[in-house]
Amino acid sequence: MTLGGWITFLFSTVSFTSLFAWCLYKVLTTPRADESALHGTFDIDDDD
Repeated sequence: MTLGGWITFLFSTVSFTSLFAWCLYKVLTTPRADESALHGTFDIDDDD
């Protein structure tokens, strides 16, 4: 593989791994929402 191929490969691999790690961090460290503020499909009024 050429040098340009290795640079592209490393850039994409590091970018993907960094984004994945950041997403995991945000999901695992964000405090849970108050359950009274959550809504489900049973809260939707279908009479409209």
